[in-house]
Formats: sequence, structure tokens, C-alpha cells
Amino acid sequence: MAVVIVLWIILYACSTSSDNKKYLGQAPHSLKPEVFASGLISKKGESEFGSVFNKEANEFYYGADINGRSEIRFTTLEKETWGPPQTLLSNEKYSCNDPLLSPDEQRLYFISDRAVDGLGTKDDYDIWYIERDGNRWNTKMINAGPQINSGKNEYYMSFTTNGICISLPT
Repeated sequence: MAVVIVLWIILYACSTSSDNKKYLGQAPHSLKPEVFASGLISKKGESEFGSVFNKEANEFYYGADINGRSEIRFTTLEKETWGPPQTLLSNEKYSCNDPLLSPDEQRLYFISDRAVDGLGTKDDYDIWYIERDGNRWNTKMINAGPQINSGKNEYYMSFTTNGICISLPT
């Protein structure tokens, strides 16, 4: 139920158009909670959370938890139809979640418990990003570095007015 409420709040806050096609078939303004894009985004046996639309509302990124491991998926709106979600970042050893587009939409930031070297284990979450390469994402994960990450969990990114990603350790 919490997932439904969080997705509803995000959808409500981001909605600026009455065209419900842009919101995966959901009504953009409603005070009645409902399952978000049932069967397309919200699926039985999974928990979806940490989502973001791009500025044009024709790309949607979200995290999906499957048996305790999270991955990042996306879908795009083409000719009035949302395509089937595709997995953007997934790994058997570590999770990726809570995607957030940079203000210029050239980077997709997210949290991951991946070790910096990609080989070992890690006990906390850091902020990472991938970069857009034309119309596609280069899925080479880049750690945001020690100016943002610490020896504790980092979550809940935001951006300063000049576009710098910030996070407070938890």
C-alpha cells in the first residue's frame, strides 16, 4: 500500500497535463489511491518504487524489487503508447534503485550496494550514475565519489540550483 501512495504522490506532483496517456494511463489528478499502471509497471510478486518521469513525460524510470534484489527499469511513450518496460540496470550480486534524472537529463543517478571495484561485497549504499550517449544510456556505472558518498548509506538525492547532486548519509 505504501508503494501505491508513494507512486501516487510522485505522479500527482509531476503532473502538468490532462492527457492521461502521458501518465501510463493513469488520471493525472485524483485523490483516490489506485495501483499505478497495473500490469505494465505494478506487477504481482514485485515491489516497485523510486520512480521519475523525464521533463517531457515520455520516459519513466523506476526501481523494481524482486526477491530482495532491486533493478532499474524504464519505459518510453511512442505514438500514444507506452512500450513494455525494459531493464536498464540489473545484477545478480548487487541492487540498483531509486533512479533520479539530473536537471539536464544527461545522467541517471541511483543508489547501489555495489562495491566500488565491482568485485567485492559492500555493506552500505552509495550514489552512482550512468550517462546518456545520444539517445541511449551507457550502462557503465560511475561512483559519484567521496564528495557525495561516505562509509554510511546514501539515499534520497537532490540537486542544487547549479545542478550538483547532493545526499546526506543515513
